[in-house]
Amino acid sequence: MAESVHIRSGHYWLARTVETAPGSGTCIEKITDRRTSRGSTTFTLRDYAISVEWFHRVDTDAMGLSFSKHTARTLTLTLTLTLTTDPDLNPKPDPNQVGPR
Repeated sequence: MAESVHIRSGHYWLARTVETAPGSGTCIEKITDRRTSRGSTTFTLRDYAISVEWFHRVDTDAMGLSFSKHTARTLTLTLTLTLTTDPDLNPKPDPNQVGPR
């Protein structure tokens, strides 16, 4: 399947997290090696790898409600999260603000 199929108007991707290893009970793996790879993605010390299973919309469904599992090895999504202790970048929550219930 050519990747150009996935770049078109009205195309959607769905993703769901899956266990990093069978029976692990988690989709998140904290990287403890200086440098390691998972598939085609390289991780370094203190990174987190999140296991995701991808689905894409099926062309033959005119309603656009059917999705199939994406099996190509080339789809990689890399997110970088930087945490800081700088109070200006992480302001204290407003005690008067009502949070979600």
